[in-house]
Order: sequence, then C-alpha cells, then structure tokens
Amino acid sequence: MLARLVATFAPADADAIAAQLLATFGSLGQVLSASGSAVREVTGHSELADMILMTKSIVLEAMREDFRQSVFVPDDPKFNQFVIATLGSARQEKMLAIFLDAHSRYIKDEIVAQGGWSEVQLRLRSLLRRAIELDSARIVLCHNHPSGRAEPSKRDIEFTDRLAKCASALGIELVDHLIVAGPRVCSMRTVGAMR
Repeated sequence: MLARLVATFAPADADAIAAQLLATFGSLGQVLSASGSAVREVTGHSELADMILMTKSIVLEAMREDFRQSVFVPDDPKFNQFVIATLGSARQEKMLAIFLDAHSRYIKDEIVAQGGWSEVQLRLRSLLRRAIELDSARIVLCHNHPSGRAEPSKRDIEFTDRLAKCASALGIELVDHLIVAGPRVCSMRTVGAMR
C-alpha cells in the first residue's frame, strides 16, 4: 500500500523507497506519524512528504469522527491509537490537550505546547483559558517522550498535580495525563501518579 502511494511521485523507485521508509520508521503507522522533514530526509521527495502528512491528517480526522459519536473512555483502544498516531514518533516533546464536555464527549483536541528532546513548556493559564473558551468541563492531557520511556518523570508528576489543582479551582477536571513513547501509552491515573 505504501509503495502505491510512493509510486505517485517516484514510480520507478516506489518499492525501494517504501522499503526504506518502513526500515527507517518501523511500521506503516510510524511512517504516517513521522514529520515531513524526516520523510524528506529519507526519500528526498518534498511532494511525497506532503502527501504522507496529508494522509496522516485524513486518518486522524477519521479517528476524531469516532470520538464525536460516543462518550470518551480513557482506556479505549481507539483513543490510544489516536494518541499514538498523533504523538508517537515525534522527535520533540509535544503536549496534546483533548477537551471534553461535562458528559465526557469530545469537543476538540489541540497541540498546546512543544519543546525539546526532554521537556515541554506549557503555560497553565493558556491551557485553562482555552478550556474555558471551549466550555470544556474535562481535559485529558497527553505528551510524548521521544526517549522511548513511557513512565512519568518527577517533573511530569509535579506539573500534573499543579494543573489538576488549578483546573479544579475553575470547575474543570483533569481526567488523565497520558505519556506516549512510540507505540506505548502510560496513563498516569492508572499507575497511581495522579492524586
């Protein structure tokens, strides 16, 4: 399937380029999760990188459609797949906020912060202001660890505790904070790292 997509831009080398992408990123899902610059680096084709990013956007939007139809459940495998597809192979840390209404129905998801290899800077005020603008009663926070370790760090725990307290004062519940490392997702609530 990947070779067919590649053939649109490089018909003579489609099989070799597809194999190279899979060898570099490990799976079709990880190819779709790769950044445009990473795909360009491997293939040398800007148009192909743009097409892969477009394909990823379409897949993520299809996943969002599923969320809009039902009540959010944190350990739903579809939700974990969405979070992995969004953050799993990012080379820098990113913070994704998923805003929910009072009945845990999906409102919107947004990347709310980006950082370096080992940390993300997020202003609590900006996140909570956005939740209020969207009339969100609940938030699920997600961020990735490019290091490959899904366990929460001391900083993750301290930040999550501070956010939960601030959000609660505004009548907003922090449902969970998920950490994504490649194909793995760690729920801070499930492992007891949230109060």
